[in-house]
Amino acid sequence: MNGTDDGPVSQQEVLDAMRASHLLVSSSYDFDNQPMVMLEAAASGLPVLFCDPDLGEVEPPGGGFLADTPDAAGISALVAKIRREPHLITAASAAMIRGRAQIEQRVDPIIAVYESAMSTG
Repeated sequence: MNGTDDGPVSQQEVLDAMRASHLLVSSSYDFDNQPMVMLEAAASGLPVLFCDPDLGEVEPPGGGFLADTPDAAGISALVAKIRREPHLITAASAAMIRGRAQIEQRVDPIIAVYESAMSTG
């Protein structure tokens, strides 16, 4: 994606954009209790820069970057560091790909809950 607001797009367009990207930046802080975009990024091997330490639990070890502070200064400082040290993206991408099984394990219990709810409904 080009950094503009393109309005609603299909899930396929989102996944295609993720595959064409080097980093997903999530500025969510203290409210994103179901970070689906981060799980989608992990599934596609895309490293994530995030600023809410609680969201680190959805990232495979080494697959994400936590900003020092949850504001524009913290995010931009980390983006600048990653630009100076591109090997960080390579390592984080590899960690995301290795961590796919971990992400799948988190999804299975959620699917079981949905199936249970649908069978009783």
